[in-house]
Amino acid sequence: MKNIRYKIAVMGGKGGVGKSTVSANLAIALAKNHKVGLIDMDFDGPSIPRLLRVKEKRMKLRDEGFSIIPAEGPLGIKVISTGLVYDEDQAIIWQFKQRQAAIEQFLSLVDYGELDFLVMDLPPGTGSETVNLLKYLPDLSGIVIVTIPAELARDVTLRGIRLCQKAGAPVIGLVENMSGIICPDCQTVIPAETNAGENLAKTTGINLLGKIAYDPRVTDLADRGVAFMENGNEMLIANTFSQIVSQIEHFLSLKSHRHSPRTYQSQT
Repeated sequence: MKNIRYKIAVMGGKGGVGKSTVSANLAIALAKNHKVGLIDMDFDGPSIPRLLRVKEKRMKLRDEGFSIIPAEGPLGIKVISTGLVYDEDQAIIWQFKQRQAAIEQFLSLVDYGELDFLVMDLPPGTGSETVNLLKYLPDLSGIVIVTIPAELARDVTLRGIRLCQKAGAPVIGLVENMSGIICPDCQTVIPAETNAGENLAKTTGINLLGKIAYDPRVTDLADRGVAFMENGNEMLIANTFSQIVSQIEHFLSLKSHRHSPRTYQSQT
């Protein structure tokens, strides 16, 4: 991990907010100009292999020495996922110690080579995987938190933010996904009826990086293993996402000049 300049975690307080879609497209956007890796830490529901067209590939063990070789995705993205170990219809029943060991292996035994960015797609919620990641990566560059414009998501997202703040982990900002919908006829945004993301940002003092409207074409692309950021700026949400990525890069460039590794604080 010492040859990786920036390590970014993407988390969501609950499932179904589009966290993996944000992770995959963030990796694609960054990989256009940088060397990028992506770890899928959602052990129970790994979707990154499908989103990045690598579900038929497998991670490998290097012959000399015990190290794991990632699969290679679009634009040379190095991908690690349990979905590249087990068949996609095979249930993964892991206890706490097995999950902990997998996290340690993903962070210490994988040969990523030299990377500019490593994106980590965390499982939903604030469970052991998230807590362990904060513990094992004191030099985590920042966390992007994905939410949706619904009060139902507010409390669980706030819980995730508080966890990061208590651990001293830098939060880059919020991404409000599915914020309104793209009109299929005129291709304009029909805005969401709530300001949940803006209100949450104000409450916590965290930057709202942007709002991504729901575009039905994203689902069709994902089913074919195509990230919407691969299509350039043909889609309206791609322009919005490019602005989000620019803010993330700006945050990290500023942070690299002033930040030293934090000390993990237990929640006990």
